[in-house]
This record gives sequence, C-alpha cells and structure tokens, in this order.
Amino acid sequence: MAKLYFYYAAMNAGKSTTLLQADFNYRERGMETMLWTARLDNRAGDGMIGSRIASEALSRGHEVCSPDPWVNGSRTKQGVALAYHPLEAGMRAVAKQVVAQVESFG
Repeated sequence: MAKLYFYYAAMNAGKSTTLLQADFNYRERGMETMLWTARLDNRAGDGMIGSRIASEALSRGHEVCSPDPWVNGSRTKQGVALAYHPLEAGMRAVAKQVVAQVESFG
C-alpha cells in the first residue's frame, strides 16, 4: 500500500537532501516514488528538487561525452567504473563541494 510522508523543518535542516537520498534508496530497491514540489519553487529548475550541495551545476561540462567526463560511458571499465557510474574525478569534486558546504555552516 502506498504511503505519504510529509516532512517539515526550519531552513537549512537538510529536508531536500534527505528527500533525495530516500528517493534514491527506494528506487534502488525497485520501488516507485513520487516527488512533488511547488510550481513557484524553481531554484533547481522547473519541476526539479535540488539540495544546496548542487552537484548538478558543479558537473556541467563533465557529461559522458565531454573531454573531461565525470561519469563512465556505456561500457564497464574494469577497476575504474561500471557503465554510467561516476568516475573518481567526479566523486572527488562533489566530495570537495560537500566538505566546503558543511564547513560554511561553521
């Protein structure tokens, strides 16, 4: 049976990050999710939910076919990455952004 979860908290409490993590975990287990956002809230793009970590904006220009990709292409590279999985350079860049974001909170 479907369930509806409603979270509320003060700003900077991590609601969007928690939501995106839960969505990923449910989908990874083959479950369907439905995320809703207000039409007026387009900070991450129309119909998109983002967190302040903002790895999407950080990774622009590093797509699969770019000269400096952060995601592996359609073939698994043994010892490097599975097909369409992040590469080390991308993971390091996003981790650096996460650390900087956490440190900015004092």
